[in-house]
Amino acid sequence: MPRVAVLIVLACLALPTAALAVNVPGSQTVNGLPPFVPEVALGYAASVISAIPAPTGLAFGPGGPDLYATDLVGDVWRVPLVWTPAGPVVAGPPSMPATGFSSPQGLVATDGALFVSDSHPGAENARTDGRVTRVDSDGTKTVVVDGIPNGRHNTNHLRVGPDGRMYIANGNPNDNGRDGGDADVFPYSGALLSVDAQEVSARPAVLHWRDDAGNAIPADQVAGHARNADFTSKVHVLAHGFRNVYGIAFDSAGRAYTGMNGADDPSSQDAFFTVAPGSDYGFPFCYNVGVPGAVGEGVSVAPNPVVFPDHDCSGTPAASALLGWHVCATGIDIAPASFGRFGGSAFVGECGPFYQDDVNKILDDPMHATYDLGHKVARVALDADGTPTSVTDFMLNVLPTDVLFGPDGAMYVADGAVVWRVAALPVQP
Repeated sequence: MPRVAVLIVLACLALPTAALAVNVPGSQTVNGLPPFVPEVALGYAASVISAIPAPTGLAFGPGGPDLYATDLVGDVWRVPLVWTPAGPVVAGPPSMPATGFSSPQGLVATDGALFVSDSHPGAENARTDGRVTRVDSDGTKTVVVDGIPNGRHNTNHLRVGPDGRMYIANGNPNDNGRDGGDADVFPYSGALLSVDAQEVSARPAVLHWRDDAGNAIPADQVAGHARNADFTSKVHVLAHGFRNVYGIAFDSAGRAYTGMNGADDPSSQDAFFTVAPGSDYGFPFCYNVGVPGAVGEGVSVAPNPVVFPDHDCSGTPAASALLGWHVCATGIDIAPASFGRFGGSAFVGECGPFYQDDVNKILDDPMHATYDLGHKVARVALDADGTPTSVTDFMLNVLPTDVLFGPDGAMYVADGAVVWRVAALPVQP
C-alpha cells in the first residue's frame, strides 16, 4: 500500500472491536449483528484470538507457538498461547517485545529470533530504503539487511521457504516506472528476495548507494557496482518485475506464490502469480490485462500505455490470475490439506481501496467494471500443478493485511483491530 495512504489505512483499520461474531453465508446472522461482521464460507467458523491495533504482519514462534504481530505504528506484539486439541487459548494479555520500527509490514520467526521488515530514510541517498531487523529474545535489535530499494512502497511480508532461507517481498519505488517515486533498481525493486538468516545475522547485507570515494551510484548501476558484490552474493533474487509485491507463500511441493498491487495510472489490476524462479514479470514495462477473476489463458500481457507504449512484451510471462482493480492484495498463504474442503488452496487478503476517488466510483456505480471493493479474503483454487483454476470469495467484511496458516492448520487473519482464527468445522457423521 502506498505510504501516502498510511493515515487513511490507519483510520480504516481502527474499527470497533465490540460485538465480534460471525455471520456464515447460508445461515442466519448470529445475534442479529450488523452486516460488517465478518462472513466466512459455509463449513468454516471464525473467532477472535486477540485485539491488536492495526496489525500488519503475523508470525508464530520463536521458541514456542506464541502469536506475534507487527502494527502500523511501529510495534511488535506477542500473544501468549496454550495449545489444546480444540485450538489455541490465550494465556495472558499481549505484550510488546519490540518497538520503534517505521510502519513495519512483516515479520517471521527463524534462527531463534524474530525478523521484522520496515523502511527508513536511506543513509547514503535521498530515497527510502527497506531493511530487515533481527530481534533477539532479550530485545536486542540488529539490522541484518539494509538499503533495499523501494520508495513509494514498502519492504513487505517475510516468510521462511522450504529451503530454510528467509524470503522478502519488496515493493517497487514508484507507480508506473516514471511517476510517484524514485527510479527502479533492477533486479531488487519489485522483487522476491531471499537471504540466509544466519549468514546476514553474522555479517549484514547492505546495499550501498555511494562508491568508495563517496560519489553517488546511479540507480541503474547500483546492482552491478563492485561495492555491492557482498550484497549481491548474500541477497538472492527469486523473481522480479513486480510492482508492489506484498507477500510470498509456498505449497507442499515447494512452489512459490505471490500477490501484487496494480498501478494507479494507468489503472491496472492486482494480480496473483505462481512464481517461476528466475522470471522477470515485466513491470513497469508490461501490464497484465483481462477481466477480474480471469485465470490461465484469460490473462495476457500488454505494454504500459502511459510510459512504455512501444515496449515488446511478447516474451513476458503473464500473471496466473487477476484479482480486480485496487483490491489491495496484501497477505497470502497456502492452506494445508487439513483445511476442510478448501485444503491446498491459496488465500489472498484484499484490504480494499484507500483512495477517495476509488471509493467514490464504487459508491456512484457499485457495478462499475473496473473497480472492486475488496475488503475480503479471496480463495484461489489450485490444481495439482499449482495452476489457478478460479478466484472466489472466502471471507467478507474484513480489512485483511496478512493471512497465515498456523501450526493447528487454521487460518489467521490480521484485520482492522483484531486477529481472527478461521477453522474448518468438523464434518458431521
